[in-house]
Amino acid sequence: MPENIAIPYYAMRAIKPLEEPAAASPTEAECDFWTACEWLIHTAGTVLNYLMKCRAVSDKEGVVGRASLIGNLCRETVSNPWSIERWKWWKRRLAELAALDGVDAETKQHVAKAIASMEAAEAEYSAEEGRGKAGEEKAGEKDLAQTAAAVFMAGGADGIGFA
Repeated sequence: MPENIAIPYYAMRAIKPLEEPAAASPTEAECDFWTACEWLIHTAGTVLNYLMKCRAVSDKEGVVGRASLIGNLCRETVSNPWSIERWKWWKRRLAELAALDGVDAETKQHVAKAIASMEAAEAEYSAEEGRGKAGEEKAGEKDLAQTAAAVFMAGGADGIGFA
């Protein structure tokens, strides 16, 4: 699991209203929509990376609480909260909401920017995956060294550490 979950946690909480029926108040619904877009514009790469690395986590483990729960609108098509399916569902939902009657041009541009950020994150993730396969041995050695350092800092087998 990635070390720092703060950014993905808050981003996913901000995106979650896309997974629920729109708020009764048009102002609140628009605010939810814009907030989700804004978080995706600025954190798409971090969120995608987190989803891909944490896809084995289940809701019942309670790792990130409400952010890990799947919303009512996507529950039938997305079974795992840590999946590319949820990511794709968000992209479809953004496009659907932007296509509704009465959505102004500025909002449509904002949605297009969010979707573009998501697509850029996908391209970057794919490129990193390609580079990652070539250096898996070095990464494995690095992971082992990090694990050993973490155990040492936490006190290791003898309970003495520096943390």
